Formats: sequence, structure tokens, C-alpha cells
Amino acid sequence: MVTAHGDAIRNAFIGPIQTRQSRGFHPHRSADHRDDRGHSQRHRPAQLLQSVQRTRQSEAAAALAQLQNTLVAYVDENNTTASGCGAGTAPTWGDLNGIAAVMTDSGPASDCTSLNTAITMPNGRYTITRTDNGSDDDYYEFTAADSSAANFNVMACVDLSNGASDLEQGSSSAAITASDLDCR
Repeated sequence: MVTAHGDAIRNAFIGPIQTRQSRGFHPHRSADHRDDRGHSQRHRPAQLLQSVQRTRQSEAAAALAQLQNTLVAYVDENNTTASGCGAGTAPTWGDLNGIAAVMTDSGPASDCTSLNTAITMPNGRYTITRTDNGSDDDYYEFTAADSSAANFNVMACVDLSNGASDLEQGSSSAAITASDLDCR
């Protein structure tokens, strides 16, 4: 037999006993009803999908932020934007990987492939590529895109002549475009 004093002690240390109904389980509730917080049960799968897309987008944003820093470090260390591979006036994926790991779905980027050639991130969802026209050796713009969620793109830019950089993420309602970046 538990006394009122015993209930008070138990509640203070482990909380009140919860039934299935008090935790939000209602056996007769259909998908048209609202849960205990007032959210429609019907929209949960869409919210879950958007949450997963945002998580993947955050991973791509982190990769682009690292890429911006790696590019600046490459230029600082080599005192040039020219490729160490002899592949032109811009660094390659392999050049940047020599400064900090640039991971792809097949391991570190290790070849003298142009930054204009897309690489696939380890998650297999996003591809990253340099998307500006490459005519300015001091300006770099990168895009990470998921073909199955086009609006959840990420864009970043670095202007080596003035030190400006920017990173923007698309949303469920609109993708980011180059005009949204502020590096110049």
C-alpha cells in the first residue's frame, strides 16, 4: 500500500505515473484529429521529409563553408590561384584536397579535375561544383544541389580580392540564385 506521502516522494523523484493516453496515445484517434500539441496528424510525413531535407542541406552548407576556407588557405599557401597540377589558372579538386580533405562519395578528391566538374558528396545526395563563369581568377562561386530537392540548394562565394564571402541556403519555397549572394 502506497501512502499519500509515498506518492509525493515518488512524484518528486521519478514523476507521476503516465498512462498510454497521457503520453499522447489514443487508440480511437484518426489521422484527421490533432495531437496533444494541436498539430494535425495528417501533415507529419511532410514535416518529417522537410526535416530530413534540412539536415542534408546543413551537411552541404558545412561542406561549402569548409571549401571556402580551403580555397583561401590554398591561395595563401601558394601565393597564387594557379593549379599545382598544371591544369590552368584555377585550383583543382585535387589541389584543394592537398590543403584539407575534400571528400566525395568515392573518397578524397585526388585528381586534377576542374572545379567546374561536379563532385558528389559522401551522402550521395548533393553535388558540388563551381558555378561562376571562371573569368575572374579572384572570384569563386560554388553550388551544392540535390536533384530530388531543388529548392534546398546551397550557394557560397568567395572574392579573394576583397576578402568577402557569403553562404546562402534555399528553402522549401525558393532556391537560392547567384543574385542572392553578396561577395562583391
